[in-house]
Amino acid sequence: MSTSHLWALIEEWRDAQLFPVSQAALADKVGVTRSAMSQWKKGQATPAPENLRSLSRVTRIQYERLLAAVVRDMGYMSDEEVVGNAEHPA
Repeated sequence: MSTSHLWALIEEWRDAQLFPVSQAALADKVGVTRSAMSQWKKGQATPAPENLRSLSRVTRIQYERLLAAVVRDMGYMSDEEVVGNAEHPA
């Protein structure tokens, strides 16, 4: 199963935590359902801007990085464009 670019950032954050954070616990902290979080993971849905902001606050992943991942998932930006943009890393 392929996961979204957004989910790759979330997984990177989850892996760095001292104590494991479940998908359900993260969904609760962000204020969305576990089902919504699962859809983000599979690339079947994209979070609303307010959910991205909440996700940014909870994970401390920069909002711009989360937004860039969503844009990549939507197909509006390629991996090369992200890698080539050193000023705004994704």
